[in-house]
Order: sequence, then structure tokens, then C-alpha cells
Amino acid sequence: MLTIAKNNNLCNEHYNTIKNVNHVKSTMERILRNGGLRKKINGVMAFHTLSPNDIQFLNKINRNSFLKRLICIKPENIRTFIEATQTKYPDIYDTNTLLYKCVYNIFVKHGYEKSENLNKYEFIKNIGLESCPYCNRSYIYTLNRNKNIKPEIDHFYPKGLYPILALSYYNLIPSCPTCNGLGAKSNQDSYLLNLKNPYLIENDDFKFNFKIKTLNILNPLSDIDKDSVEIFFEKKVPNQANVFGLEELYKEHRDVIIELYIKTKHQYVNKYVDYLHSYNGLTFSEDEIYRLITSGYKDEKDHHKRPLSKLIKDISDELGLV
Repeated sequence: MLTIAKNNNLCNEHYNTIKNVNHVKSTMERILRNGGLRKKINGVMAFHTLSPNDIQFLNKINRNSFLKRLICIKPENIRTFIEATQTKYPDIYDTNTLLYKCVYNIFVKHGYEKSENLNKYEFIKNIGLESCPYCNRSYIYTLNRNKNIKPEIDHFYPKGLYPILALSYYNLIPSCPTCNGLGAKSNQDSYLLNLKNPYLIENDDFKFNFKIKTLNILNPLSDIDKDSVEIFFEKKVPNQANVFGLEELYKEHRDVIIELYIKTKHQYVNKYVDYLHSYNGLTFSEDEIYRLITSGYKDEKDHHKRPLSKLIKDISDELGLV
């Protein structure tokens, strides 16, 4: 629902960390040196030998130039990469094959899951995202059982289905626990569902609107009747909205629309705006006045700073509130 700005400098830093820590490269080289992997496959623990085609692929990704292209692959090119590798190296995506086990071992077990390769807290902090780009309903950070800050990162193309992309920068999406959880995206196949990566989302891909159903919308705020208003998407990316349950979840925020609607019916809003413009000793920008009136952010690039800012902006525009 929200756009994440691409940052090639951060992407390159991410690659350099992975290259310098060397878990990924050393694991690849060990597997190539041994010619296979000792793994339990189909219930049997044994040494399994790689095929010539498997070795060719691992030698290819072991080259620094290819590894950098893989880690820094642009979001708009990932689908093409998946299609090309599915054709030439389909075993990468077949959980029953040795090549899949090797790729998972390299990029997930010794890659993504190693904090030396990816400090999740620093990763999200560097991106500078506050709320979930999938829903803009919740902040990204939660607490673990030890009361430490726990960041959430979603693999847009799930690492269980696409382990080759487990460390690719533009496949790692800061998210909230709801959107990354079992009730929403979880391990659903973004490729088959044709979901849109937040790095490719455009502001007008989603647009909220509302419809008044009963005059109870003007009841006192202490007794808001949520059923007096209907919220809906005037525009949406269909599968995206379904997977993340956006329409169902946003029904719970109809009170926000009612409050904005009521503000348009009172003269105090215009008087308050005039007061802020004339406040002695302080100068408020238009964006600051908008935030004080609506509790949201006006500029698209700032919507991530506060949950529901996208909803508030669309409805405020519809109402002509500020």
C-alpha cells in the first residue's frame, strides 16, 4: 500500500557486509569442494553428490560479480530472474532436490539466519521506515520475550519457496507481525499471486473512499456508530488487498472517517487554521497544520511515519478538509 524508496547505496552496503562476513561464500565453496552435501533427504542421512548441472549453477553464483547482481537485483527484475532460473535450473525451487537443499543451506541457514550477515534492527533503521508498507496500520517494531525490540522482516518472495532470494536486498521488506503472519501473507507465493513489491507500489495503486449509510454518523463521538459509514477501496491491487485482508481490517477504522467527517461540519477547523497561521512566535508549515488538524501526514513520502496516514490523506482530500 505504501511505496518504499529504492536506495542503491544501502543495497551496496548490504552486499559488502555479506561479502566481508563470508558465511555465504565459505559455505558455497565448501559444498563445491566436497562435491555435494550430507543431508537427510527422503528420510535417509547420507552424502549426496551434486550433478554437473548443479555444480555449474553453484560455480556461477560463487562468482562475486554474479553474487552482487543477485543480492542487489532490482525489484522490477526479480520476476524475470525467477522465470529464467525456473527454466534453466528448476531444482532450485523443488524442495525435494539436492540443489534446493544446497541453496537453502547457503542463503538461508548460513545467510539470512546469521546476524553477522543481517542485523535486522539496523537493516530497518537504515531504511527509515516506521509503519508497515503492506497495510500502514501498524508500526514495524514489536517486543520479544526478553522485552527487547524485535523488528519484523518479510521475504516478499518467501525464503522457503525462493531460497536463492533470501538475502536479496529488495526482497527484504520491513513489515508488521500481522502482515507477516499466518493470517496474511506468511508463505503465500507472491510470484503466482502476482503481488506488487512495495518498492514498486505507486501512491495511486490504492485509494480509499467512503459512503454514508445513515445519519447516525453525526451522533456524539462518545457513542460512535461505525455502521453509519462504509469504507471501501476506490482503487486497489486486487490480490494484494485480499492476501493482506485490507478491506476487512480497515472496516475497524471507520471511526477515523467519522471523526474527519464531523470536523468538516464545524467552523472551528477554519478558525483553528487561521489561529495557527497567526500564532505569535511560531510559524507552522502547511504540512504541520495538516498534521495538527488530521493527525496524519500530508506528503506521500511521510505516510509511513504514522499508521493510517494513507487512509487519512485520501479521506481528507475527498472531504476537502484542509
